[in-house]
Amino acid sequence: MNVGGHGAKTDAYVHEKVQSFKRLGYTVECMTAYDDVLLIAVKGDQLLKYKVEYVYDTNKSKYNVRLSGPVIIKVFGKPVSEIKAIQDHFNLLIGVHDNMLNFYDLEYYTPITTIHETKNFNQYAVSVRNENDSQGIYGPNLKICVTIGKKLMVFEWNGIAFISIISDLVLAGSATKLLWCKKFLIVGLKDEYLLLDPVSGECKDLCKFGNSLKVPLMLGLEDTCVSLQHDNTSMMMKVRDDGKLYDSGCITWTGIPEHIVYDSPYLLAVLSRYVEVRTIDPSVSIQQMELRHVINVCHGKGVIFIQCKDGLYMLSLRPLVSRIKYMIKSRNYDVAIQLQEQQMDLTMEEIMSKINNIQSQQAVYLFTVMKFRESMKLFSTLQIDPSHVIGMFPDLLPSTLKNSIEYPEKIPTLHDPYLTKALSDLVEYLLKKQCEILKETEFRPFTPIMVTKRNNTLKSKEQALSVIDTTLLKCYIKTNIACVTDILLHPNNCVHYDAAEKALKQADCYLELILLYKQNKNYETALTVMKEQASKSKSPLYGIQPTIKLLQELGKDHIKLILEFSEWVLKEDPYEGIKIFTRESPSVKELPRDEIAKFIQSVSPLVLVEYLEHLIYEWKDDTDTLHVMLIDKLISRITEESKLQALVHLKDFRTKAGTEDGMLGILRLKLINFLKITSVYDPVYVWSKLHLDSFYEERAIVLGHMGKHEEALGVYVYVLEDLLEADDYCHRMYNEGITDIYLYLLKVYLNPPPPLALGITDFHRQPKAMAQHAMLLIESQATRIDMLKAIELLPGDIKVKKSRAVLDLALNVSVSKCYMSKVLRNMQYLNYLQTCKEHQEECCTQKMTISDNIECKICKLKIGPKTVFVRNSEGDLIHYGCYGNMDKT
Repeated sequence: MNVGGHGAKTDAYVHEKVQSFKRLGYTVECMTAYDDVLLIAVKGDQLLKYKVEYVYDTNKSKYNVRLSGPVIIKVFGKPVSEIKAIQDHFNLLIGVHDNMLNFYDLEYYTPITTIHETKNFNQYAVSVRNENDSQGIYGPNLKICVTIGKKLMVFEWNGIAFISIISDLVLAGSATKLLWCKKFLIVGLKDEYLLLDPVSGECKDLCKFGNSLKVPLMLGLEDTCVSLQHDNTSMMMKVRDDGKLYDSGCITWTGIPEHIVYDSPYLLAVLSRYVEVRTIDPSVSIQQMELRHVINVCHGKGVIFIQCKDGLYMLSLRPLVSRIKYMIKSRNYDVAIQLQEQQMDLTMEEIMSKINNIQSQQAVYLFTVMKFRESMKLFSTLQIDPSHVIGMFPDLLPSTLKNSIEYPEKIPTLHDPYLTKALSDLVEYLLKKQCEILKETEFRPFTPIMVTKRNNTLKSKEQALSVIDTTLLKCYIKTNIACVTDILLHPNNCVHYDAAEKALKQADCYLELILLYKQNKNYETALTVMKEQASKSKSPLYGIQPTIKLLQELGKDHIKLILEFSEWVLKEDPYEGIKIFTRESPSVKELPRDEIAKFIQSVSPLVLVEYLEHLIYEWKDDTDTLHVMLIDKLISRITEESKLQALVHLKDFRTKAGTEDGMLGILRLKLINFLKITSVYDPVYVWSKLHLDSFYEERAIVLGHMGKHEEALGVYVYVLEDLLEADDYCHRMYNEGITDIYLYLLKVYLNPPPPLALGITDFHRQPKAMAQHAMLLIESQATRIDMLKAIELLPGDIKVKKSRAVLDLALNVSVSKCYMSKVLRNMQYLNYLQTCKEHQEECCTQKMTISDNIECKICKLKIGPKTVFVRNSEGDLIHYGCYGNMDKT
């Protein structure tokens, strides 16, 4: 008979009355269903067999459900109170009569066996699952649990009959309901549910089943999940292997259920006036069908049979595609996915594609209702193009790209505080997606957020990473500016340069903008921006320090850029600007120093001295051009400073150099100290730079470097009149190996150099000899002066009385030198004798064995016992005569 349909097109089931047994004269005792077969036991011993058929309606392009039959079979021979089909691997039919469990062949309906131990049983439950049986063999295993009063027994099918495996368990009360769940039993007692391990006997209280239920109502949903009824609430519980249970949600019905049927993904509850249909997770009300006075319910393949007082009703599912579409339309995406998984006429790849499409729509919907975290979490599980996800946010994609993307929902325009929250969730999504892409060895194509012609996707790994990194940067600009630096500093970042530059400029993130330029080696633009921002007090780039720091980092390859942009810094603050070239870093030390020195001279000559001093004193640079440049600059600065101060200190040689007021004294002291410590310059060139009638101290030092010690001493003695400095000069030169230096000083005392040799043009009087100082010098430095040469230098008109002391001293010194020479000669002879003695003793300690076979090294003849021979340093023996001839040769 054809089944039409009642109810809305959005309902899951079409229900129709398919049989009126009263009209046929049958009284139904019980029924069961499996696959496409319905078995009904009627009063007496007859079994009615119906078959469910699906007939395709070409006019409506759909299948109609038809119930054919019945076929009347005589099976039991006795009235039965309950039948149950066990199809999986076993093909058994349970028939309860004589208050015992009787088993029949499900195909031929012939008797197989009876479990006589079940006589007068209360409840029973069937378990069919893959597990180790009582013999330890793994495979499909059929077990029957039966209670008789408080006693509980378990039987196992061995292929021929049922054997008892547990028979000694006693419950706390009489069971009113039994249900297998994995290896455990759910037992319904008078008012509560228990979890029982039949092997160990361990029992655990679960919960009460309320006051509204007369008997416990429970249902196995899957191998690990059960539904326990508490009043009008079905509590879903999952059972672990260790026997622990945890909640898996609940369903609240509009009334108290009398029967419950599970037809994935639906749960049907028979209430007093109607049948209510809901989904489990999530709990969604699907349909209500008015059916009263329900007696029995059984579940076949794709259909549910409900026996009422007025007849038999069949509930058949509407086409799967229409149910999926309605669930999507009503925003019940999770239910739509569960339904999509049941579409067996598609390949697994096609099913997953459709599920992904549903999840994509769900994620977009969650976004539109401001559930950003849930939306992004769902997107992260899909292979949706990241640019399509990003396009739902304002100002993250270029307008041309964003406007080309179509979405299944109208996307709202976000504003704070929603925007900030949404961006934070987007960041989490992008970071996870970025990690996934980086781990991929090959690029996996993206799917569009909605399948349309306009929705193009990114075609490469590089494109995807660029979009993700650029978007992350834009998000961080609005939510966490500190993270912008982290992205830009990452060595493998794929930030799009132009987009990042535009975003950073719009947000006035100048520090991060400079970092972007640096990472892309666009130093000229970075320095230009720094120069523009240097005058803005509120800018993070205010002042010259940011520019100095960047210029210090560039290195010699960018010397032109360094010189170009250091000019304005040096003009702004020369003493700070000079740090561009004096920082202690490899990038600064490698810069061309000659070129920089010339540049500083042209731009800011005021700090050239500081730069050159840093090179020479701190970095120990011994380049002669730099040393000469420093000397030239100091001389020039000293000359300029003296003119500015209108002083005559340079001509007044009685004013000690370096003691002048102000900068003049400082500069002269620098020049003098530098001339003393350095020798990396051409003294003749420097001599030519020292003006006459000035720079006397400097002149004396340069003359010393030129080896003109007499002129240098003449400056100290006659111009500067500083005999202590002259004596100190002699002491230093003598220690450097110039042993005649004191003789030179004696000459200066006795024969003063001409004024011009001393750098004096207006010294009209020839300096007078200082004979008395000459005599004192001879007396004080007698051991360091050649007395014969000193006596020859003494003038002929010197008085004998004055010279006697000098002559006596000269004689004493000569005698002392003669005596010391003799003592030294004797000490050398004694040392020679000691060395010879030690050598002789060493030779005597060496042992030689002379045999008849030893030959002379020279003549090759035997060395006899009475022969005189010599042993050389190599240990060879030689005839004495041969040795002498060898020496002559």
